[in-house]
Amino acid sequence: MSMHDTKASDLMSGDGEEQKKREKTELKPFNLTKPKPKMIPAPEQIKREIKARPAPKNMNKKTLADIEADKKERRQATINAIRGEYEGNVQKRFALATEARPTVSKVAKVHEQVEEAITRELKFQGNRPRPMPNFEKNEATVKLNVA
Repeated sequence: MSMHDTKASDLMSGDGEEQKKREKTELKPFNLTKPKPKMIPAPEQIKREIKARPAPKNMNKKTLADIEADKKERRQATINAIRGEYEGNVQKRFALATEARPTVSKVAKVHEQVEEAITRELKFQGNRPRPMPNFEKNEATVKLNVA
């Protein structure tokens, strides 16, 4: 006999019924631990008392006029300091060797002479433009539309 035949013969009895009745699978919930609810901490109490220090005694000694006078003094001091930097500065501009050359002044003189010669040759005898009208004296003519 083959292996297949022996298994079938073991399970079946002579009349064709199963020897062992199979039990149905029972459904059971999973054995998981149930989550514990999180404890919400109690809110911290905020202290409602106000701790204020007393106002300084010298706070109201200065008037608005005193503050304005101090402001003017500071502004004048900064103006004098800046003015002293520029007026009292003995340092001069760096003298360039190219500026000391005689050709630099010659070029400027020749340029001026050429410009003068060109302006002497140009004599415009065209139409002179009319002067701009004075709109403050003359009122503009306004035509009303019939609508």
